[in-house]
Amino acid sequence: MTITSNSRGMELTDLEQKIKNRYDNSKITLRNYQIKDIASYIENNAIGNCSDVGLGKNFETACFLDYAKPAKVLIVVPNTLKFQWREELIKNFSFREEDITVISGNKEQRSQQWVALKNPKFLIINNYENLQTEDFKNFKLDSIEFDCLIFDEIAKLRNPGTQIHQLCKRLRHKKIIGLTATPIENSLRDLFGIVSILKPYLFGEEYSNFKRYYSEMVNVEEVTVAEALKYFTGFIRWNKVSVFKELPEIHPLVINVNLSEKERVRYNEIETGIKKLKDSQGKVINHKKVFEVMVTQRRFCSDPGIYFKQHYSSEEVQSAKIEKFLNLVKYIVKHRHDKILCFSCYTAVVKSYSIALTKAGIKNTIITGEVGNEKRDQIIENFQNDKDTQILLCTDGLSHGKNLQFCSILLNIDQDWNPAIIKQRLGRIHRIGQNSKNLLVVSFLCKGTIEETIYKKIKQKNLVFVDVINSNEIIYSELLHEKGFTKDSGEKINNGIIEQINSSKESKLVSNTDPILSSLDSYFLLVEREENKRIKKELNELIKENKKSYRSIDNLKKDMIRKDEQFKLKLEQIAERKREISKLAKKVDYNLNKIIKQKKIIKEEKEIILKMRNSVDRKLEMLKNEEEKISI
Repeated sequence: MTITSNSRGMELTDLEQKIKNRYDNSKITLRNYQIKDIASYIENNAIGNCSDVGLGKNFETACFLDYAKPAKVLIVVPNTLKFQWREELIKNFSFREEDITVISGNKEQRSQQWVALKNPKFLIINNYENLQTEDFKNFKLDSIEFDCLIFDEIAKLRNPGTQIHQLCKRLRHKKIIGLTATPIENSLRDLFGIVSILKPYLFGEEYSNFKRYYSEMVNVEEVTVAEALKYFTGFIRWNKVSVFKELPEIHPLVINVNLSEKERVRYNEIETGIKKLKDSQGKVINHKKVFEVMVTQRRFCSDPGIYFKQHYSSEEVQSAKIEKFLNLVKYIVKHRHDKILCFSCYTAVVKSYSIALTKAGIKNTIITGEVGNEKRDQIIENFQNDKDTQILLCTDGLSHGKNLQFCSILLNIDQDWNPAIIKQRLGRIHRIGQNSKNLLVVSFLCKGTIEETIYKKIKQKNLVFVDVINSNEIIYSELLHEKGFTKDSGEKINNGIIEQINSSKESKLVSNTDPILSSLDSYFLLVEREENKRIKKELNELIKENKKSYRSIDNLKKDMIRKDEQFKLKLEQIAERKREISKLAKKVDYNLNKIIKQKKIIKEEKEIILKMRNSVDRKLEMLKNEEEKISI
C-alpha cells in the first residue's frame, strides 16, 4: 500500500525519480508532492486524492495520463469543467484535439461522440448529468472495461442512495481515481459513499461496517485519525501549509449588517411562518414547507429588495447589505487596482448586485448557471484582461475547478450550509499561481437572522472534517474565528473572520470615519508596508550578497586590467609583425616583377631561336633537294 501523508518525507523513490526525469526538461513544472501522487496513481488500482483546493489535483492526474498512457480512459467531471480538462490535456501535454472526445450537446450529437468507444484507444470526458441519460443504457457503458476511470469532484457521489452513485458504481475499470478537496461535507457517511465507489469490496453496502472498523482503528493507541483514514481508503492528502510555503496570507473580515426597521418587520413576518409549521411541542409538521421558508429567509438576507418586489411591490426598500457592499466596493475600486471575486448562492442576487454596481458607475461582469461553459471561459479571460472591470460576480457553479488566481479579494455576499462550498470559493484564489502576498476575504453577515444559524452550523460541520482528516490547513472554522480586528498599523491583522469591528479605538494613520473603511485602510496600509518590508529585505539581502562579492569584483577588475595590458602588448607585437610582413611583401612583389620580366625576355629569345631553327630546317631541305637533283 502506497499512501502519501502530510508528514511524509520528500525523498524520491526510483519510480518517482523516473517521473521527475521524464518532465525535467519539459515546459511543465512538477513539485515533489505531485511526483509522489503520480507514482501513487501508478502503484494503486484504486486511489482517492483529497488534497487541499488549489494544489493541482487535476494537473497531476493529467500528467499521469500523459506518463502512463492508458488506452481506454473515461473522465467524469462537473459540467462546467469538461472543456477545461480538455484544454489542460492539450495545452500542457502530448494530447491532440482528435485524441479527446468531450460528450456534450443533444442526444444526436452525443450519439456521434460515443462512437469513440469503438476505437482501440480513446479518452472520453463526460459530465455526471449525461451519465444519467439514456446514453448509459444505449451504449452499454457498464459492459466496457476502462483501463482508467477518473471521477473529478467525486464528492458528488457521496450519497449511495442516488441514481448517479449507483450508475457510476456499475462502471467496470482496471484503475479508478477519485478527486475531491472535500471528502466530508456533512458527516462521516459522506466518506463512506466515496469509499464505496473507489473500493466497494472493502465495506460492502452497509455504513455500519465502515463506521465500526473506522472506530476500532482510531481507538488503537498511537494511531492518528488521519492514518486510520488512509489505511482504509487509500486517500492521498496534502494540505497547502505542508507543501506550498509561498501561498499568500489570508486576511478575513466579517462585516456585520443590521437590518433596517422596515426590513426587520418583514423578516420577522417570514420567521413567524416557520412557527406556524410547528406543533405545540415545537416539532416540525411540514419539513418541506419549513425548508422553503428558510430558503426565503436566506434570499431575504442577501437582498430584501427581491422579496419586496414579489410581495410588497408598492413598498420601496434600501437594502442594508447592498449599501454596505457598495461602500466597500467603491472604496476598493477608488484606492486599489485589485481584481475582486464575489460569490452568492443565488442567481437573482448576483443579477441584483450587478445592477446596483452598474447604477453606482462600477463596471462589473457576472457568471451564473445560465452561462454556457465555453462562454464562461471567454468571460473570465475578458475580465482578467480588462483593466476597467475590477469585480466578477458569480454563483457557486464557478466555485469548482476554475482558476482565478489573478483575483486577490474575495467577497461572500451570503453563506452556504455546507462549509465545503466556502472552502471551494476560497480555493479559486488561494492556490498555486497566486502572485499576491495577501488575500482579503470579506463575508457579509446579517445579525439576528438565519445567517447566524448557518454560521453556527457550518462551524459544527467543519469540526467533523477536521477530526477525520486531521489537517492543520486553513479551513472554514478558522475563517469564522471570533477575534477582534486590530487597527494598529504596527501589528498584524488577526487571522480570523472578524465579527465585531472595534470602532472605538483611534488610529493616527486612519482618517476614515466609517469603521469598516477605516479597517480596510489599516489592512491595505499593512499590505503595502509588508510589501515594502519584503522589498527592503530582498534589497538588503542583495546588498549583503554584493558586499561578499566586492573582493572578487576587485580581483576580477585587476585581472581584467592585467589582461588588458597583455592584450595591448600583443596588439603592438601584431602591428610590428604586420609591418615586417608588409616589407617582405614588397620584396616579394619586386622579385616577382623581376621574374616576370626575365620570363618575358626568355620567351622572346625562345621565339628567335625557334625562327632560326625553322630557317635552318628549310635550308637543309633545299640542300637535300639539290643533292637529289645532282645524283640524277
